[in-house]
Amino acid sequence: MVKKEKDILKKDLSTVDGSYTKEINDHIQEINSKFEDSSLDTEGYRKLILKIIEPAHDTPAKRNFIFNLSKKRSKYDILFYVTSSYLNGSKLGVI
Repeated sequence: MVKKEKDILKKDLSTVDGSYTKEINDHIQEINSKFEDSSLDTEGYRKLILKIIEPAHDTPAKRNFIFNLSKKRSKYDILFYVTSSYLNGSKLGVI
């Protein structure tokens, strides 16, 4: 049976190897603790997120995530965007 794209998009990506959502899920403790680290500035926090999702497959969704992440101007904006993206990929919320 051929899977349709809409059926694939209904899947919880936080459990799919190679998805950036899974990488975020696997490192959520680090993401949250580094947010609270006052010695890490906004650019350092952005680089941390990029390093965390680096092992994920190169997909249009990942490229879109990186592009939108580059527009965020504060650690709060980055954390909100990462959390929203994770929830959306887990089918628990929307962006």
